[in-house]
Amino acid sequence: MLDGLIEKYQIPKKYLEIEITESIEESEMNQGITLLKDSGYTLLMDDFGSGYSSLNLLNILPIDVLKIDKEFLRSTVDSQKGKIVMRNVINMAKELGMTVITEGVETKEEVDFLFETECDKIQGYYYSKPLSIIDFENKYYV
Repeated sequence: MLDGLIEKYQIPKKYLEIEITESIEESEMNQGITLLKDSGYTLLMDDFGSGYSSLNLLNILPIDVLKIDKEFLRSTVDSQKGKIVMRNVINMAKELGMTVITEGVETKEEVDFLFETECDKIQGYYYSKPLSIIDFENKYYV
């Protein structure tokens, strides 16, 4: 089905990113996810840190991008122990060849910490709230 849409709209597969949530059932999806990866799609694990199965899924699934959940960020940056966990999650993902995105970043303290950990991408209200296309163009292209 995806391949049909890709062909119909002439979109290179590298521009279509498929997000898989951390709550995915490993036994039901592993084969399908592997087929998507083998077909050339970019796979992202969204909401990392919001559940309990994350590390096992990182070990099994062919994920390209790890998106760290905002609640995981909030629960880690307020303590030294939490910062150690976050720093090592980012390092582990990078060692596994994944790009790391942290979502829901709202404070300068969070931005500074994520720069220190060499997180690849940071998104959240610290930079901008969601914008309509017109507002985005007016803000960044005028």
